[in-house]
Amino acid sequence: MSMPSIYDHEIASYRAALAALEIPGEGTLNLTHASLAYSNRLNLMLIGLCSLVEARLFELAECQRSRIKLDDLKGQGVARLKLFLSRVDAVDFGRIAEWGRFMSLYKVRSSLVHSYGGLVLESQTRKLREALRQLKFDNALVGDRRIRLCSSHLDQSVGIVEAVIRGIDAAQGVLR
Repeated sequence: MSMPSIYDHEIASYRAALAALEIPGEGTLNLTHASLAYSNRLNLMLIGLCSLVEARLFELAECQRSRIKLDDLKGQGVARLKLFLSRVDAVDFGRIAEWGRFMSLYKVRSSLVHSYGGLVLESQTRKLREALRQLKFDNALVGDRRIRLCSSHLDQSVGIVEAVIRGIDAAQGVLR
């Protein structure tokens, strides 16, 4: 029996933490301070989940032997890592079935990180609404300005991230 990867361990840990989280009145438009605390916890979990994919891509990028270096490319985050790994033929992202949904999830993550803790600037709401619609998280945007995830959103997010990490591993080197 082989040891699970750190990513298997992390995914299992997120699932366990989500199962143990008891959110009072979930599914209602409860805008109380207590509800906000749970929503913030779920937001942080989503950010962590997206970081798992970014970490896996970075690991792959670090071990590539190529004339092109990651530092040679402009951009940042997952977009730069995807560009680099595609250019060096390390990963065929077209073979990763959940990649599109992950990128929507990553847009939600970016809105959380670059906004004010889930309070979205009006200029960002159109792109965010589209990402939430693609994920079927339409009810996660309260008052068109506040991201308030619920446990079902996180449960789906764990599944997306798990599928993408498995997809990255399966799509390695198929272009070579």
